Amino acid sequence: MCGNNREGTPVSELRPLRPGEPVRLGDYQLLGCIGEGGQGLVYLARSPAGVRVAIKVLQGRHAEDAEARRRFLREIEAASKVAPFCTARVLDYAMADGHPYVVSEFIEGQSLQQRVASAGPLVPGEWERLAIGTAAALVAIHRAGIIHRDFKPANVLLGPGGPRVVDFGIARILDATTTSSAGIIGTPSYMSPEQASDGRVGTASDLFSWAGTMVFAATGNPPFGRSNLAATVHRIVNHPCDVSGLPKHVRALVERCLEKTPERRPSAREVLLALVGEPSGPPDASVHLHRGDHEGLVAAAARKLAAATSPPAVPERHRGPDSAPSEPPPGAPERDPPGPPRGRLDVPGDQPDFRPRPAGSLPAGSLPAGSRTAGSPPVRRAGVVRRVVSVAMSLVVVGAILAGLRLYLSDTDPPWPPGTAMVADRMFAGPPGRSGTQVLNAVAASGDVIVAAGGDTTGALPRPLFLTSRDRGRTWRLGDVTGQGGPEPGPAEVQRVAGGDGHWLAMGDAGVWTSTDGHAWKALAAGELTTFRSEDRIADIARTSSGFVVVGAAFQDGMERPAVWTFADGDGWVRVDSASVGRAGTVRGLTAVVAKGDTVVALGARAGDESGIAVLRSLDAGRTWLPAASWPDVSHSALLAVASGTFVLVPARTRSASGETAVHCSPDGAEWSRCGSIAMPRDGVGVTQLSSSPKRAVALAASGLERYAVYTSENGREWHKSTEAVAGPGATLRGLAVSDSGTFVMGGDKASSETGSELVLMTASPGKAAEAVALKKIEGLDRIQSQVARLAAADGRYVVVGAAAEDAAIWTGTDGRTWSRIRDRKLEGPYRQELSDVTHGRAGWLAAGSTGNSPSSTRPLLLASADGRTWRRIQAPGPPPDGDSQPVQVAYSVAAGSSGYVIAGSEAGIDGAEPVVWVTADLRTLTRSEDLPASGSGVRIGDVAATASGYVAVGGSGSPARRDAVLWVSSDGARWTARPWPRPSGVESAELTQVVATGDRITAAGAALVSSGEQRPFAIGSADNGSTWTFAWLPAERKAAVRDLATTADGLVAVGWHGESQESDSAVWTSADGRSWRRQALGQAGLAGAGAQWLNAITISGPDVVAVGRSTSYRTDHLTLWHTVLDQNR
Repeated sequence: MCGNNREGTPVSELRPLRPGEPVRLGDYQLLGCIGEGGQGLVYLARSPAGVRVAIKVLQGRHAEDAEARRRFLREIEAASKVAPFCTARVLDYAMADGHPYVVSEFIEGQSLQQRVASAGPLVPGEWERLAIGTAAALVAIHRAGIIHRDFKPANVLLGPGGPRVVDFGIARILDATTTSSAGIIGTPSYMSPEQASDGRVGTASDLFSWAGTMVFAATGNPPFGRSNLAATVHRIVNHPCDVSGLPKHVRALVERCLEKTPERRPSAREVLLALVGEPSGPPDASVHLHRGDHEGLVAAAARKLAAATSPPAVPERHRGPDSAPSEPPPGAPERDPPGPPRGRLDVPGDQPDFRPRPAGSLPAGSLPAGSRTAGSPPVRRAGVVRRVVSVAMSLVVVGAILAGLRLYLSDTDPPWPPGTAMVADRMFAGPPGRSGTQVLNAVAASGDVIVAAGGDTTGALPRPLFLTSRDRGRTWRLGDVTGQGGPEPGPAEVQRVAGGDGHWLAMGDAGVWTSTDGHAWKALAAGELTTFRSEDRIADIARTSSGFVVVGAAFQDGMERPAVWTFADGDGWVRVDSASVGRAGTVRGLTAVVAKGDTVVALGARAGDESGIAVLRSLDAGRTWLPAASWPDVSHSALLAVASGTFVLVPARTRSASGETAVHCSPDGAEWSRCGSIAMPRDGVGVTQLSSSPKRAVALAASGLERYAVYTSENGREWHKSTEAVAGPGATLRGLAVSDSGTFVMGGDKASSETGSELVLMTASPGKAAEAVALKKIEGLDRIQSQVARLAAADGRYVVVGAAAEDAAIWTGTDGRTWSRIRDRKLEGPYRQELSDVTHGRAGWLAAGSTGNSPSSTRPLLLASADGRTWRRIQAPGPPPDGDSQPVQVAYSVAAGSSGYVIAGSEAGIDGAEPVVWVTADLRTLTRSEDLPASGSGVRIGDVAATASGYVAVGGSGSPARRDAVLWVSSDGARWTARPWPRPSGVESAELTQVVATGDRITAAGAALVSSGEQRPFAIGSADNGSTWTFAWLPAERKAAVRDLATTADGLVAVGWHGESQESDSAVWTSADGRSWRRQALGQAGLAGAGAQWLNAITISGPDVVAVGRSTSYRTDHLTLWHTVLDQNR
């Protein structure tokens, strides 16, 4: 199972062991080497039971990489769970002398690559059998949560048991430990377009590679020709594949698999069903079957496989009409009948009758032509035996494929039909208004391209904000961002932006974005930002002739030091040693930077007891620094710009008694002198922003509460007032830029509510008053304001809770399809309100969340209802609200049990946050539990549930970077006891987020960070009401998370997402007992596809399954409602 795979090599080609090679690995005796490649060595070995096996050993520098070893073992653990039909079974895996190895079934025979090279392309019947077998293998591999990543002819072995797929999952190990000339993993001729371009692959990539392999099997040629790597990749990405050499009835299906867009390819299941089914529509039509159709499908598969494997009759040979049968000369070996013709597989077929028959019997007509029966002449015994054995082997091959198909069909269909997914924005619409903030912090211009950047928290998901104009500010549009978003949205605010010459850079407190045009931005991944530390503070960025320079502060040992990073075009980040910036110990953090070519000037604060600014300069784009020879005596902060090749320094928010603000200039940043002044208006407070273009510098000065004046200079010495801007009440302009043509652009925000803000964007031409940009016309800027947190069903009614605009929201309905919003003043308030959970018990409905008493004080919001339509507030325990002096209290989760209702939340005060639990029996009087376990620091309870004998609570404790799951149980909700949870080895951080219970069965789900650095969903379960617990991983080929759980008498359902957050798909996992889980495929629009989709909440009422989620991209955001019905016959 290496890149140069040789498990299928005949034993006659076995290489003896060399000196220094091991003779044993664990319990296995090595017999020789059968393959060697970039991934390692493959040995033939004998198990303790005497069975021959193949052992693959990770060799070379990969074995020395601890991360590679961990990933190897994790991938093999997953691979060992793949159903064995049509794959080489993984039998064992372990470590030996620091080398991980995997033991797999030994397949003696040729690979498809070798078979075609030696005997030519396959004929149609053989091709169909190969296609069915390998598609079935991909179904099994994908069902186990694995992506093959290197499906190719060399990884398909044609053994005596039929085609077998090997190396599934092994290629992923190389992602972090090897590189190719193109920096991509896989075999170029068979890679998918996404694999060839950026390496991000899903199961659809395997289908592209499968289709290319099938083209090779039918034609003998690689799907995109034989050429160098660059030419092959170009054809894969840009040109179609010629499928004319394939059987006509499968061409359309293979073409679908070769679609350039992954979302347009069928799944392995759809391919398998199309190959073995007998669709009434076009040959490439997807086959959708109900459970009752399965046996018909298996029968159809049997007919196709039988037709594909039946050999032609072999006629008897006679000397003549009256001659006796030919006999070999005395002493000569018996001759075998002629082998299969060139172009056929080595294993002959079987008969098409698969009906049950008595043991030891064969169907009528099943003996090959020429077999001896009563009344027939004698024939050579060896030929008969060999052909009978061939038929028996074919029965084994076809039987294995059909058994696997039957197993898959019986075990992978969800207990419901695919259901209906629909946009639910109107169903869960809220009142008019907007919540959250939108702000512009920075503006930059290059030529006539202008970018205004900031942040947006008005929707359910915060996002960085980019507005761009390509026509000097006349028209604007919302930019685009990739690399972040989805259920884990990432950093959401840009503080600085700069760019030019096809290179743009934006930075915030926690994020970095790059662009080539100022419109399409990419968020850099954490792995690309290792030169930045959590304690660093970014202050400013500037564009040099060769890249960017970033300045700020680094905090080390309690001391603030200057920090500088450089980012060369086409290269990575370099951190400059703080001690080399200026003179060690003379400068604290840097606050501003500007560049003229590769000459850079930065401002910082003087260290020690001295006050005022310090000026530093660099002549090599920020790599080395020296203090300026002299600089102005400015006691506070200052601003920098470049005007017509001259560096300009202006004190910030400063004016003299005569109403002037001094301006200082330097030709190279070394020697500074006062060169002019800016006359401030009578009510002016000084310059707040300074910017420049190649032709001029521009300054923005605040004048009064909502007025600003714009000043310009072409040389930095003479300044004149160009225009005024009336920003409006409560407005602040935070960014300023000027285009090459002289258009001024100012950006900021103004208050829209007690806690919210809206954008301010203004433009002006020289000599004309500034005008506000019509932001309402910018598509995608406004987003849906509703957030759905949870839903529940009881007494024939559904209740959904969340938030809409700045108020709490409740929607209700009776059929799960139509909804109405509860209009009640109890859901409103002067500050933000939201509901996070809802439950139903003996006393009726209970919804819980939080309500703001002031901008900095929050209290629990508790609402009760007898019918789900009329709601009343429950007074939370504790002293009445008293403004900012009260701690922040939030209710997260509620549960209804035999002893009443339990409410879990948190309380944050001066000493930090701690968990809180309240109990109520009548939904009127609440009691705070004073008996909570000591589970360490940072405890947060994420969910509670009622059990057969009480309650269970789950959550996590510890620091944000390293969490440990928390598991509490209680008989009455007032007194709680901590229980250990079954933490497996290799888990570095874990937290439980969801819990449900029915009868004595309790199931909790969460996410764990494993030693490989990946996040994996898991579940723990108890069948004895919490006394003992078991652990299980939920299948997911990439990062995944559970957002909600639901339970029925027949099993459990978990919903959430899987994949990279920004391109995640909705996920549904089901389990009969909480120990073994499988993920169901959801292909409907709004649940999977481009952008990010996830399901956030689910409930089951009788046969009805209702879930609510989201479907988003950077520019779009929609609520999604998914409805389906349980299969009552399952």
